[in-house]
This record gives sequence, C-alpha cells and structure tokens, in this order.
Amino acid sequence: MREPRRAPGELLRRALHHPRTGLAVKAALAATLAWLVALRLPPPAGDYPYYAPLGAVVAMYPAVLTSVRESLQSTASIALGAAIALTVDALVGFGAFVVAVVVLLGVLVGGLRQLGAQRAYVPTSALFVLIIGGQNDVAYAAAYAGNVLLGASIAIAVNAAFPSLPLARVDDALADLRDALQAHLHHLALRFADPSASTTADDGTPAADDLDRSDLDRRAAAAREVVHGARDSVRANRRASRHPDAVTARDEAFRALDRVVLLVDDLYELLADAPWGHDLQASPEELREPASRALAELAVVVADVGVRDPDPARRATVDTALAELTAAVRRGEARGTAEAELLVMSTITTTLRRCLSVVSPPDQLASSPS
Repeated sequence: MREPRRAPGELLRRALHHPRTGLAVKAALAATLAWLVALRLPPPAGDYPYYAPLGAVVAMYPAVLTSVRESLQSTASIALGAAIALTVDALVGFGAFVVAVVVLLGVLVGGLRQLGAQRAYVPTSALFVLIIGGQNDVAYAAAYAGNVLLGASIAIAVNAAFPSLPLARVDDALADLRDALQAHLHHLALRFADPSASTTADDGTPAADDLDRSDLDRRAAAAREVVHGARDSVRANRRASRHPDAVTARDEAFRALDRVVLLVDDLYELLADAPWGHDLQASPEELREPASRALAELAVVVADVGVRDPDPARRATVDTALAELTAAVRRGEARGTAEAELLVMSTITTTLRRCLSVVSPPDQLASSPS
C-alpha cells in the first residue's frame, strides 16, 4: 500500500506538530539554561560547565517519569565510573595497565540492569576521571557528576513545565492501522468471493495479489510504539488531568485493532496453507459468499473502532452473514460434505466471530443463536 502524497503545507504542519520537534525545543531550552547556570558556579563545578548541558540532553525524554529515571541512571553510572577510576588509581597508580583495568571494570559494572540505557557512562566516566581529572581527579569527578545532575534536574523541570501528550500522533497511527485493516479485509472478501481472482475493488483498493501483508504488521508495530509512548507520558503529566480517559480509550482501541490484525493473519494462513488438505478455491459459493459478505461488513465495523460510537446495526449485519455461513456448513454436514471442508469453513466462521467480538463493546456482544 502506497502512502498518499501530501502537500508541502501539510508536511510542514505535521513537522511542526511532530512530538520530536517539541522534544528538540525543550532539549535546547534545558541545555541553554543549564549552561547559563553552570557558568555561574564556583570551582570546581564552574571549571567544567559543559557537562551541565550534556546532562540536560541526556535526561530529555518525551515522558516526565522517563526523564527522571534516565537522570538517576546517568548520574548513578557516572558516579560508579568515577568510583572505579578513583579506587584503581589509588591502589595501582596511572599507566596503560590501569586504563585496561578501569575499562574492564567499567564495562562489567555497566552490565547492571538497573542502569538501563545509561550504562555506557560507567566506563566513559571512569576514563574521563582517570585521564582528564589527573591530579585533581576527586574534584573533577564531583564536578562532572554534579554538573550532569544539575543539567538533568533542569531538563526534568522544563519537561514537567511543558509536558507532552501525543494524542494527535496516536490518532494518526490508529487511523493508518484502521485503513490498512480495512484494505486487507476487503482483500480477503474478494478472495473468498473468488479465490482465483485478482481484481481491483470499486473504491480503488489495489488488486488482492498486490497487497503486502507485511505492511499490516508494520503499521501495527508503529501504532504499538506510539500508544505505549502515550501511556508512559500520562504519568506525572499535568496535562493528562484535563484528558483523564483520552489515552485509556485510545489504548483500548489499539488493543482491539491489534487483535484483529492477528486474526486477519490467521485467515491469510487458512487461504495459503490449505489445511486438512482442503483448498478454499474448491469450496462451493454457498459457503464462500456469506464469508465474503461478513468480511466486507467487518471492514465497515473496523472503521468505527476508536472513532465514533459503535453502530449495533453494522455488527448485526456481520452476525447475520455469519449465521448464514453456519447454516450453510450445517447443510453441508447433512449432505455428507467432506470433513476437511467443514473443518476449514468452521474455523473461518470462528475466526470471524472472534474478530466481531473483539471490536464489539460488551453490551453488543450478543450474537445470533447460531
């Protein structure tokens, strides 16, 4: 599926409203403030003011609590590295062998899970203290760790003052996922209607054979990343109090869509693998037609997920088609239809019912007696 071309004005608008742009602005502001404050500190901290903006950049993350966690981890990593360098230097002295020992210990200690992504600062800090600190290694280590902590604290303050809540980005990701799901459900509907056909739908949907299944997984993965980021951004976020249910509702919508993606993959496998030795192309139209209709109607239902109040009539249409498919399977069973064919169509019916239940609110889960 190709992305539609956007006008330059639309691209500029999206760039200005992109969360990365806001994060860059906040990082620049925090680094500048940290630099100005560090310049006014007395020695030894004032001798190394450039570590303050470094701490601000290291600690700037979209979520406030993430900034706090990364700040603590970076400061702890720097302190551990400094402690390693000071201890080894005091016991052994300086030399090539000491450099090797410091790096060895720094990399080993950096393996601590609690240090997270900031673990690389352990050997880096150890080398800085050992080589740059020289005769004033204790003062240098204190200034290094202190300025980084100062910058990180300023970054946390800036982040807390201007917290991000990327609802628009989540909505865009969910819209992309819905569009992809609808296209693939229409694709499957065409395949069930005529398994040998490669046609283009009336709405311009690409030919069935032209749809890329991996595109659906990519969009689901992209939406998952954005939704998880929004979930993290809610904590310690003063803006989130004005939208108490916004992220929760979007998270629930994503979970429903993501589950449908997995079920659609199951349908693709049924079409491709010919389980129990039955090729869907050999199934009679009496079985394929209601399945095709249910898929087409299910695509319409998916369009409602996370966008508007669910329409019970649309779900009833899907359920009616599934009831007809179930009745056709039962008639085939009464006629002595091959067991493999009945197993395949029963599995398809169950998968479609699971899709319908996933995108249905609890009060609309009632289905036909079939």
